Order: sequence, then structure tokens, then C-alpha cells
Amino acid sequence: MAKIILVGGGTASGKTYVINEVVKLIGEENVAHLSIDDYYKDLTSLTMEERIKVNYDHPKAFDWPLIKKQLIDLKNDKTILKPIYDFTIHNRSEKTVELPPKKIVIVEGIMALVNKDIRSIGDLKIFINGIENNKNSRLWIFNDGSSPEENVVVKEEPDFLSMN
Repeated sequence: MAKIILVGGGTASGKTYVINEVVKLIGEENVAHLSIDDYYKDLTSLTMEERIKVNYDHPKAFDWPLIKKQLIDLKNDKTILKPIYDFTIHNRSEKTVELPPKKIVIVEGIMALVNKDIRSIGDLKIFINGIENNKNSRLWIFNDGSSPEENVVVKEEPDFLSMN
């Protein structure tokens, strides 16, 4: 039976860095990594203009029943078809990734610890509290045009900081 580790924290707090370092120590062959971002709700029914306006930093933006089902399946040694979120269209991709169960499943994202049902599935819960100055620097780099999509930066930098 797989162990579920939930890793939460604010934007640019260092979650992915810490997880990558842990995976190096434990070995990729032993770890399945899920990003909460891939579980944003399917918004196919909305226009692109409507999708751009969605607050993706709110718990209501996520498909919690699907996350719960897939975590239970992984915990019970079942393979899942993990959704893929496409930031260029502000929606789930039609593609999925087949993810086999591994000894450890790491779930990472700003909302990884928010939902009570998901927390109850987790065997270990970690919150990473990044240093505010480093977060500002990383957000500035992100907001400085690191993405090829002009519409990715929808919010001003203070909004990112206030949601975290």
C-alpha cells in the first residue's frame, strides 16, 4: 500500500525544490508525483475570456472528488489516468498520463492541505513556509515574461502575495 505525502505552501515557497531533492534521495522508481494544478476543474463549458477570469488560487477551482478517487486508487495499488492541465488554454488537456502506483505518492501544490478529505488520506502532511523576500524575487521573475503566453499573467504581483 502506497504512502501519501501532501506538500503544501505558498506560491514560490520552494515546494517543488524540496520534492525534487527528496525524490533524488528516495529514487524516482519509488515515487509518484502529482501536482494539484493538474486537478483544476474542467472548464470546457466556459469561453476563453471566462476561463481567464477564474480565480485559480481558490479551493473551489479544484476537482476534489477526482483527486480523492485517484489518491485512494494509488494508495490501493491501482494505476490512474492523471489529468494534465494546459495553462495555455486555461483548461484541462484532453490528454492524460497513465500513472502506476509506487511506494510513495507525493501530492504538491498551494492547495494540497486545504481539503479535509484529502488531508485524511495523507499519511504525512508538510507545509513549506518560504521566505517572503525569496518569494517576491521568484514571482518577479515569473511576472517578468518568463512565459510565452501573454495571458498567463492575469494578476498583479500583490494579488499573488495576498493569496499565499
